[in-house]
Amino acid sequence: MQDDIAIKILTALRVALKNGERARIQAKGVSNVEAYFKLLEAREFHERVNKESNDRARRLAEEALALDPQSSEAYATLAYAHYWDYWFGPPESREDFIMQGIAMSKKAIALDDSPRGHGTLGMFYQIKGSYDKAVEEAERAASMDPGFLTEYGNALMVAGRYPEAIGAFEKVLRLNPVKPRSMCLNSLANCYRFMGKYEEAVRLYKRLLQAYPDHGPGNINLTVTYSMMGRMEDARAQAAEILRVNPKFSVEQFEKALLYKNPDDVKRICDALRKAGLK
Repeated sequence: MQDDIAIKILTALRVALKNGERARIQAKGVSNVEAYFKLLEAREFHERVNKESNDRARRLAEEALALDPQSSEAYATLAYAHYWDYWFGPPESREDFIMQGIAMSKKAIALDDSPRGHGTLGMFYQIKGSYDKAVEEAERAASMDPGFLTEYGNALMVAGRYPEAIGAFEKVLRLNPVKPRSMCLNSLANCYRFMGKYEEAVRLYKRLLQAYPDHGPGNINLTVTYSMMGRMEDARAQAAEILRVNPKFSVEQFEKALLYKNPDDVKRICDALRKAGLK
C-alpha cells in the first residue's frame, strides 16, 4: 500500500514540476521530465524484488529510454532490471541477460560516468565471478554517491568480506534509518547469518518482509536461516512463502545462479533449503 501511495504521489508531482527544476533533473542523467518520473516509479517497483515487479520496472525503464534515448539513468535502471532477470528469467536466457546488462551499464558510464552505471556493472561482475572488479566498481559508485553504499556492501558480502560489508550497510541505515533500500536489509541480514548471528539476521529479514511480503530473496534467506537454526517448523512455513511468490522455484536452478565466492556458503544455503522441504 505504501508503494502504491508513493507511486500516486509521484504521478501527482508531474503536474507540479516547475521549469526551474529541469536543470536538476538533467544533472541526474535524465533530460525528459516524463522519463524522470518513469524511472522513479521503476525504482519503487525494483524495491519489491520479485518477477512481477521487475517486469513492470523493466517496462518503465524501456519507456523512459524511448522518451530520452541519451539518458544514462534509463540505461542503468534497465541494466538493473536485467540483473534481476538473471534471477527470475528462464535459465537458458541467463547469459543474454548478463551481456545485455553489462552493455547497458557501460553505456550509462560512457554517457556521463553514471554512479548507477558503475553500481550495476559491479553487480554483473559478481555474476561473472570477477569479485575484485565488482568491489572496485561498487566502491567507485559509492564514492560518487553514498546512495550506492548498498551496492558496495553487497559486493563485499559476495566476496566474503562480511565485517567490511556490515560497515557499509550500517552506514546506509544511519543515512536512511526510516526506509533503507530493501536489498540493504537483506544483504546485511545475510552477513549476520554467515557470521552465525542468526537472531540479528531474523530480525532484519522480518523487518524487510513486513515492508515487502513478496520479496524473493528475503523469503528465501529467512527460510535458510530458520533451517540453519533448527527451527524446522518455521523453515517449512517460510518455504511455503517462497513457493507462493514463485511457484517455479527450484533449488537446483537457484544453486547454479548463486554468486558467493566461497563455495561452502553456496552449499550451506542450498542444503538448508532442501532441509526445509524445497527441491
